[in-house]
Amino acid sequence: MRAVFIEVKAKVKEQDFLLPKKELDKLPKSVCFATTVQFKAGIGAVKKQLEDSGRACVLFEGRHTKHPGQMLGCDVDKDTEIPAECFLYMGDGMFHPNALLFNTTKDVFLYNPVTKDFKKADRSLLQRVINRRKAAYKKYLAADNIGIMVTVKPGQQHLKKAMMMKERLSEKGKNVYVFVCDNVDFNELENFPFVEVWINTACPRIAYEDYLKFAKPVLNMEDIFDDMKF
Repeated sequence: MRAVFIEVKAKVKEQDFLLPKKELDKLPKSVCFATTVQFKAGIGAVKKQLEDSGRACVLFEGRHTKHPGQMLGCDVDKDTEIPAECFLYMGDGMFHPNALLFNTTKDVFLYNPVTKDFKKADRSLLQRVINRRKAAYKKYLAADNIGIMVTVKPGQQHLKKAMMMKERLSEKGKNVYVFVCDNVDFNELENFPFVEVWINTACPRIAYEDYLKFAKPVLNMEDIFDDMKF
């Protein structure tokens, strides 16, 4: 089935993309700017504002994005290196900023052009996620029955990796079940109470933001790659 992707723009006036001066002054002298496609209309204005204030500005470069400055939450590589002192993310929610926090050591600042909220991301919150992931990983190591979730959505479908994981986990003596779907229905997962740990191969935000919807521990496939020796 062919899919048509349509860019949707947020209803934000150009002047509202600009940071208030008191918030601008909190940024260091070099910034990597990132946002989502909904706010791409403000990329040029914010870049100019940063440069006019005497700051160096580089735009985030994603592997799977169309526009300079645009990012996806699943498009941040581990130990991403940028020629800047910090990230400035423009948008709402924490999924994209969390991806930056997880994969870099640089400070991440958040600006919401709709609510005008500005803040520095709190790494102590990240530590809670890391602790929860460590606990889930210990459960995974001890589990006998593993469920692997696979979506058929374009760009998120990792059936080959799921089958590789199934093969290697089976070699370790584990029982592995692969579940293929379009959208992940958390209620349906409760029909398989024998699964002790879920491995997510779809959108990584499922394990980061939706973990409370799971009755059992959940990990993203990247969390077990070291154990798989991919």
